[in-house]
Amino acid sequence: MYRRFTSSVIAVFAFCFMSPALRADIIWGNVTHTTPTMSGEVPVLLKAGTSGTLSGSLYTIQGVTTGGVTVNISTDNDGSSGVDHLFANTAVQLYANPLGSTDTSLDQLTFSAVGYTFTDTVMNLFGAFTDSDSVTFMVTTTAGTFTHTFDGLSDNNTDNWIFLTATNGDTIQSVSLSDTRFYALQDLNLSGVAAVTTPEPASLLLIGTGIAGWLAGRKKRRS
Repeated sequence: MYRRFTSSVIAVFAFCFMSPALRADIIWGNVTHTTPTMSGEVPVLLKAGTSGTLSGSLYTIQGVTTGGVTVNISTDNDGSSGVDHLFANTAVQLYANPLGSTDTSLDQLTFSAVGYTFTDTVMNLFGAFTDSDSVTFMVTTTAGTFTHTFDGLSDNNTDNWIFLTATNGDTIQSVSLSDTRFYALQDLNLSGVAAVTTPEPASLLLIGTGIAGWLAGRKKRRS
Protein backbone atom coordinates (compact mmCIF):
# COMPACT_ATOMS: atom_id res chain seq x y z
CA MET A 1 0.00 0.00 0.00
CA TYR A 2 2.77 2.40 0.96
CA ARG A 3 4.65 1.64 -2.24
CA ARG A 4 1.53 2.25 -4.33
CA PHE A 5 1.02 5.61 -2.59
CA THR A 6 4.64 6.62 -3.17
CA SER A 7 4.40 5.64 -6.84
CA SER A 8 1.24 7.71 -7.23
CA VAL A 9 2.92 10.79 -5.73
CA ILE A 10 5.91 10.39 -8.06
CA ALA A 11 3.59 10.00 -11.04
CA VAL A 12 1.70 13.19 -10.16
CA PHE A 13 4.93 15.18 -9.84
CA ALA A 14 6.23 13.75 -13.12
CA PHE A 15 2.99 14.69 -14.88
CA CYS A 16 3.13 18.24 -13.54
CA PHE A 17 6.76 18.61 -14.61
CA MET A 18 6.25 17.20 -18.11
CA SER A 19 2.92 18.80 -18.94
CA PRO A 20 3.46 21.87 -21.18
CA ALA A 21 0.34 23.51 -19.76
CA LEU A 22 1.79 23.44 -16.27
CA ARG A 23 5.41 24.32 -16.99
CA ALA A 24 6.47 27.94 -16.69
CA ASP A 25 8.01 29.81 -19.57
CA ILE A 26 8.71 33.29 -20.95
CA ILE A 27 7.17 34.81 -24.06
CA TRP A 28 9.84 36.83 -25.84
CA GLY A 29 8.32 39.74 -27.73
CA ASN A 30 9.80 41.09 -30.96
CA VAL A 31 11.99 44.19 -31.14
CA THR A 32 9.92 47.12 -32.44
CA HIS A 33 11.12 50.60 -33.42
CA THR A 34 7.89 52.49 -32.78
CA THR A 35 6.16 53.12 -29.47
CA PRO A 36 3.93 50.11 -28.75
CA THR A 37 0.43 50.08 -27.31
CA MET A 38 0.66 49.01 -23.67
CA SER A 39 -2.02 47.75 -21.32
CA GLY A 40 -1.66 47.53 -17.55
CA GLU A 41 2.06 48.33 -17.36
CA VAL A 42 3.16 50.98 -14.85
CA PRO A 43 6.30 53.10 -15.32
CA VAL A 44 9.37 52.85 -13.13
CA LEU A 45 10.16 56.50 -12.34
CA LEU A 46 13.67 57.77 -11.56
CA LYS A 47 14.70 60.92 -9.73
CA ALA A 48 15.97 63.15 -12.51
CA GLY A 49 19.50 64.52 -12.12
CA THR A 50 20.72 61.88 -9.67
CA SER A 51 23.20 59.03 -9.75
CA GLY A 52 23.13 55.76 -7.85
CA THR A 53 25.53 54.29 -5.30
CA LEU A 54 28.64 52.15 -5.73
CA SER A 55 29.09 49.04 -3.54
CA GLY A 56 32.12 46.98 -4.48
CA SER A 57 31.88 46.75 -8.26
CA LEU A 58 28.07 47.03 -8.32
CA TYR A 59 26.53 50.38 -9.13
CA THR A 60 22.83 50.65 -8.27
CA ILE A 61 20.20 53.29 -8.83
CA GLN A 62 16.62 53.03 -7.59
CA GLY A 63 13.36 53.80 -9.28
CA VAL A 64 9.81 53.66 -7.94
CA THR A 65 6.69 52.44 -9.70
CA THR A 66 3.57 54.59 -9.65
CA GLY A 67 2.28 52.13 -7.06
CA GLY A 68 5.18 52.89 -4.72
CA VAL A 69 7.25 49.71 -5.30
CA THR A 70 11.03 50.21 -5.25
CA VAL A 71 12.96 48.84 -8.24
CA ASN A 72 16.73 48.31 -8.08
CA ILE A 73 18.58 48.83 -11.36
CA SER A 74 22.25 47.86 -11.24
CA THR A 75 25.32 47.28 -13.36
CA ASP A 76 28.45 45.31 -12.46
CA ASN A 77 31.67 47.20 -13.26
CA ASP A 78 33.93 44.25 -12.46
CA GLY A 79 36.37 43.85 -15.35
CA SER A 80 34.92 46.84 -17.21
CA SER A 81 37.19 49.37 -18.89
CA GLY A 82 35.07 52.20 -17.45
CA VAL A 83 32.74 52.81 -14.54
CA ASP A 84 29.03 53.13 -15.24
CA HIS A 85 27.38 55.44 -12.72
CA LEU A 86 23.78 54.99 -13.92
CA PHE A 87 22.76 58.62 -14.15
CA ALA A 88 19.03 59.47 -14.28
CA ASN A 89 18.83 62.10 -16.98
CA THR A 90 15.04 62.34 -16.67
CA ALA A 91 12.34 60.48 -14.75
CA VAL A 92 12.21 57.83 -17.48
CA GLN A 93 15.69 57.90 -19.06
CA LEU A 94 18.78 56.20 -17.64
CA TYR A 95 22.33 56.84 -18.87
CA ALA A 96 25.57 55.05 -18.06
CA ASN A 97 27.10 58.28 -16.75
CA PRO A 98 26.30 61.98 -16.34
CA LEU A 99 26.08 63.98 -19.52
CA GLY A 100 29.46 64.93 -20.94
CA SER A 101 31.17 61.74 -19.83
CA THR A 102 33.38 59.97 -22.35
CA ASP A 103 31.83 56.58 -21.53
CA THR A 104 28.21 56.95 -22.54
CA SER A 105 27.11 53.39 -23.38
CA LEU A 106 25.13 50.94 -21.28
CA ASP A 107 26.23 47.37 -21.89
CA GLN A 108 24.58 45.31 -19.13
CA LEU A 109 21.89 45.88 -16.50
CA THR A 110 19.91 43.93 -13.93
CA PHE A 111 16.65 45.06 -12.35
CA SER A 112 14.25 43.65 -9.77
CA ALA A 113 11.33 44.91 -7.70
CA VAL A 114 12.40 44.80 -4.04
CA GLY A 115 10.18 42.32 -2.18
CA TYR A 116 7.93 41.84 -5.21
CA THR A 117 7.59 39.83 -8.41
CA PHE A 118 5.95 40.87 -11.67
CA THR A 119 4.43 39.17 -14.70
CA ASP A 120 5.74 41.23 -17.61
CA THR A 121 7.97 44.15 -18.52
CA VAL A 122 8.47 46.46 -21.48
CA MET A 123 11.44 48.77 -22.08
CA ASN A 124 13.19 50.82 -24.73
CA LEU A 125 16.92 50.20 -25.36
CA PHE A 126 17.34 53.55 -27.07
CA GLY A 127 19.97 53.97 -29.79
CA ALA A 128 22.12 50.86 -30.02
CA PHE A 129 25.75 51.49 -30.98
CA THR A 130 26.65 50.58 -34.56
CA ASP A 131 28.73 47.59 -33.41
CA SER A 132 25.88 46.14 -31.30
CA ASP A 133 22.67 45.03 -33.02
CA SER A 134 21.65 42.29 -30.56
CA VAL A 135 21.01 41.91 -26.83
CA THR A 136 20.84 38.85 -24.58
CA PHE A 137 18.24 38.68 -21.80
CA MET A 138 18.26 36.38 -18.77
CA VAL A 139 14.97 36.23 -16.86
CA THR A 140 14.87 34.60 -13.42
CA THR A 141 11.42 33.36 -12.45
CA THR A 142 9.94 31.41 -9.57
CA ALA A 143 10.23 28.30 -11.75
CA GLY A 144 13.68 28.72 -13.28
CA THR A 145 15.92 30.85 -15.48
CA PHE A 146 15.30 31.55 -19.17
CA THR A 147 17.59 33.21 -21.74
CA HIS A 148 17.05 34.64 -25.20
CA THR A 149 18.97 36.81 -27.68
CA PHE A 150 17.13 39.51 -29.62
CA ASP A 151 18.51 40.58 -33.00
CA GLY A 152 17.66 43.64 -35.03
CA LEU A 153 18.48 46.54 -32.67
CA SER A 154 18.86 49.83 -34.54
CA ASP A 155 21.17 52.78 -33.95
CA ASN A 156 21.02 56.48 -34.92
CA ASN A 157 18.66 57.59 -32.15
CA THR A 158 16.21 54.77 -32.83
CA ASP A 159 13.78 53.20 -30.35
CA ASN A 160 14.22 49.49 -29.62
CA TRP A 161 11.14 48.38 -27.65
CA ILE A 162 11.22 44.90 -26.08
CA PHE A 163 8.48 42.93 -24.29
CA LEU A 164 8.99 40.02 -21.85
CA THR A 165 6.02 38.11 -20.42
CA ALA A 166 5.87 35.22 -17.92
CA THR A 167 3.33 32.49 -18.69
CA ASN A 168 1.64 29.51 -17.03
CA GLY A 169 1.06 31.35 -13.77
CA ASP A 170 4.75 32.05 -13.19
CA THR A 171 6.18 35.37 -11.99
CA ILE A 172 9.45 37.19 -12.69
CA GLN A 173 11.99 37.84 -9.94
CA SER A 174 14.69 39.66 -11.92
CA VAL A 175 15.71 40.57 -15.46
CA SER A 176 19.27 40.98 -16.77
CA LEU A 177 20.48 42.13 -20.16
CA SER A 178 23.99 41.96 -21.60
CA ASP A 179 26.14 41.61 -24.73
CA THR A 180 25.06 44.96 -26.15
CA ARG A 181 25.85 48.68 -26.17
CA PHE A 182 23.11 51.31 -26.23
CA TYR A 183 22.79 54.96 -25.27
CA ALA A 184 19.93 54.93 -22.76
CA LEU A 185 17.37 52.77 -21.04
CA GLN A 186 14.04 54.51 -21.55
CA ASP A 187 10.52 53.93 -20.27
CA LEU A 188 11.00 50.83 -18.14
CA ASN A 189 7.53 49.51 -17.28
CA LEU A 190 6.24 46.58 -15.21
CA SER A 191 2.86 44.94 -14.74
CA GLY A 192 1.40 42.29 -12.47
CA VAL A 193 3.50 43.52 -9.55
CA ALA A 194 2.73 41.43 -6.44
CA ALA A 195 4.34 41.08 -3.03
CA VAL A 196 6.44 37.97 -2.41
CA THR A 197 4.59 35.72 0.04
CA THR A 198 6.03 32.93 2.16
CA PRO A 199 4.17 30.46 4.40
CA GLU A 200 3.87 31.63 7.99
CA PRO A 201 5.91 29.64 10.57
CA ALA A 202 2.71 28.51 12.29
CA SER A 203 1.36 27.16 8.99
CA LEU A 204 4.60 25.30 8.28
CA LEU A 205 4.53 23.79 11.78
CA LEU A 206 0.93 22.67 11.34
CA ILE A 207 1.70 21.06 7.98
CA GLY A 208 4.79 19.32 9.39
CA THR A 209 2.88 18.04 12.42
CA GLY A 210 0.10 16.70 10.20
CA ILE A 211 2.52 14.84 7.94
CA ALA A 212 4.40 13.39 10.92
CA GLY A 213 1.13 12.21 12.49
CA TRP A 214 -0.02 10.65 9.22
CA LEU A 215 3.25 8.74 8.81
CA ALA A 216 3.17 7.58 12.44
CA GLY A 217 -0.41 6.33 11.98
CA ARG A 218 0.51 4.38 8.87
CA LYS A 219 3.51 2.82 10.63
CA LYS A 220 1.36 1.81 13.58
CA ARG A 221 -1.25 0.17 11.34
CA ARG A 222 1.42 -1.80 9.52
CA SER A 223 3.05 -3.15 12.72
